[in-house]
Amino acid sequence: MGKIQLQIEQMKQQTAKEKNDADIAIKQAELKQKDQHKQWELLNAQAIEKMKLGVKAGEQQAEAQRTNQEMMHDRELHQSKMIQSQHDIELERQKADMLMAQHAMKQTDMANRTRERQAAQQFKMTQPIGGGRA
Repeated sequence: MGKIQLQIEQMKQQTAKEKNDADIAIKQAELKQKDQHKQWELLNAQAIEKMKLGVKAGEQQAEAQRTNQEMMHDRELHQSKMIQSQHDIELERQKADMLMAQHAMKQTDMANRTRERQAAQQFKMTQPIGGGRA
């Protein structure tokens, strides 16, 4: 009977050991699975961060291009205004030249008329009174 109890006790210990080994194997598998999930989460988080950085870089590049285009537009607008201003200045200069030429022509015309009147008056004065009839 003692031998049977000893065998039963050994079988119980063997079963307990096998159950304990199985529990350890399950715990190790669970830990391995959790570790693998954490690694995947980290990889996913890294991939998401890379995408965010890529998007941010793309946005910065787009903003830089937009700023560059605005600067080009502003420069072209400024150049256009400068050309228009130069054109306006040239037109004003031409108008002023024409006014000065007109003024000079009027002065010359007035001087000529004054000389003609003076010449006519001198001519009248050199003529005898009475028209020279005797």
